[in-house]
Amino acid sequence: MELAFVAIHDLSSDANFVFVSGSAELMLGYKTEDIRGRSYFNYMHPDDSTTVREVWSLVKNPVLDELTKFEK
Repeated sequence: MELAFVAIHDLSSDANFVFVSGSAELMLGYKTEDIRGRSYFNYMHPDDSTTVREVWSLVKNPVLDELTKFEK
């Protein structure tokens, strides 16, 4: 039987944890009250930080590359 760990979280617009499920404690080893309000970026491997910050920036500020016009 396989076990799957699922952590549910909600981030603010500046990537701070707003909600963290109790299962996150099992996965990350941090108490939920210690994570809440802190930056998501504090909990990732330094090698991944640049890429994740770039993706976060794109999610926060999407760039519209194409505009489709519709006529009646």
